[in-house]
Amino acid sequence: MKRRATDPVPGIVRIYGSVRTAHLERFAVMAPSTVLYRSHRYDYDDSAVAPERRPRRMSRLGTVGHLLRHRYGVAELNEPLVWRRWPDLAAQILAIRLRGGWGRRRTVISAYCIGFSDPAGEIRDRFRVLPAAPVRWAARAIGRVLTRGFDRLAFGTSGSLELYRQLVGARTVDRRAELFEALPAPCDCPADDRQTGELLFVGAFSDRKGIRQLMAGWDEIRSARGDLTLTLIGKGTLADEVTAWAADRPEVTVVIDPPRPEIHRAMRRAAALVLLSQPVGAWREQVGLPITEGLSHGARILATEQTGLAPWLAAHGHVVVDADVGAAGVGRAILAVLDGPPPGESVLADLPAVDQRLAADTWMTRTD
Repeated sequence: MKRRATDPVPGIVRIYGSVRTAHLERFAVMAPSTVLYRSHRYDYDDSAVAPERRPRRMSRLGTVGHLLRHRYGVAELNEPLVWRRWPDLAAQILAIRLRGGWGRRRTVISAYCIGFSDPAGEIRDRFRVLPAAPVRWAARAIGRVLTRGFDRLAFGTSGSLELYRQLVGARTVDRRAELFEALPAPCDCPADDRQTGELLFVGAFSDRKGIRQLMAGWDEIRSARGDLTLTLIGKGTLADEVTAWAADRPEVTVVIDPPRPEIHRAMRRAAALVLLSQPVGAWREQVGLPITEGLSHGARILATEQTGLAPWLAAHGHVVVDADVGAAGVGRAILAVLDGPPPGESVLADLPAVDQRLAADTWMTRTD
């Protein structure tokens, strides 16, 4: 049977507000798709991607125009509780439905959800003059309307799922939802000799990633344990402060914005990875990409309760502390994660055989 001109093309479009290099790595193993985006993160580098496979940067109006001109089988959009994307989402959903309004099959609209912050709180952090009650009511109403425009919502953490159920309504969410805990599969890269006593930080040198808490905690234990080393990889607003702090600490190495292969090598060597995420206003860490990448390389994890993966980490032998634990508490946690169960195979054995972001994508992009 011939496909009618009004039926969806057997293709996928992914529309992201921002992209980073890790997205490119995932796109390479996800279902083939057209990727449109508005901006990119500090670590974005598409030089390794063939020109014809690179995501296309497009304006708001350009994206809506594209959706009106092209009909897809599946459209992956930003998740519906990201309040900064609400105008974009409303226009994109409307364009998709207008373009497909006269066909036999609806375009499947899906999203991957890891949001862990109440949008009303984030809005009031940005616009402090707004009264709390009306903002809370409006945020829930808008979130509910936008959520109803989606067909499938894949959740990466149970915390995100519960947040949506609380703010949008359990009935609205549950009929669209499936949970895929945001766990990686073991990385298939070559194994390096793991360095006992090596702690690794990867991420932005910023307050919300807990870099100052880490430095203060390290100073609590460095004089008592000369066998420990710390590697700090990243860049950001506190880079000069971090570099100056490390200058007279020979056991500390700072690497500014290295290429991805070097980051992978550092993760294969480290005994543990640390990310002490801190709340900033209403913002909370969704998952923390360094955490999932560290797990995939067999590293033990030290994190705060702010990450959406905190319950899983605590249940599987990793170390989770409160964000406000203090320098002495961070020092004790560093020793606990480095002196705890050995990294490597014991960590990898707890991971699924299939990366759960890819499992979510398979479910999200079904057209049946």
